[in-house]
Amino acid sequence: MQAYSLDLRQRVVSAYENGVETILEVAERFQVSQSFIKKLLARKRATGEIAPIGHRGCPPRRLSDKHRKWLLKTVLAEPDITLSRLQDRLLTGASVAVAVPTLWRELNRLNLRRAKKSVVARCAQRAKAGLALEKNEEDTTRRPQISGRSGSNDDFDSSLRESRWRSANLGSGPA
Repeated sequence: MQAYSLDLRQRVVSAYENGVETILEVAERFQVSQSFIKKLLARKRATGEIAPIGHRGCPPRRLSDKHRKWLLKTVLAEPDITLSRLQDRLLTGASVAVAVPTLWRELNRLNLRRAKKSVVARCAQRAKAGLALEKNEEDTTRRPQISGRSGSNDDFDSSLRESRWRSANLGSGPA
């Protein structure tokens, strides 16, 4: 919404200051709100001005152009770096404290969207992790069984074990 023009503001103030009309009547005549007139008059008493205040803008960015270039180089050199690591490096290297969302917005402005790993890369990583586990484990340990809980799979497990035992010892089908 745009601010009311200076001309309208002057007419509203002069109409009220003539003393002929009340704030309600001036508001109805110029089709503005009563609160606008009250604020306008208070501002005129406090500062002597009735001109609209310009857009104040947002706070300046925390990262300078130099920091953005450093961010770009770092992410291109290490594509898998996390936002929290970037945050730590900025704090230790450049003494700039920024939040993780700020880093995310800067990366977004630089068109460096954080892409997930491809399916092939994830499968390869899982396979490596599985091989590492097999090499490090001397004996295979099973996940502990929780018994006596409602909603658990104990009944299913026992019936499965029973059907396997039957098929192994009694034959393939029911008699």
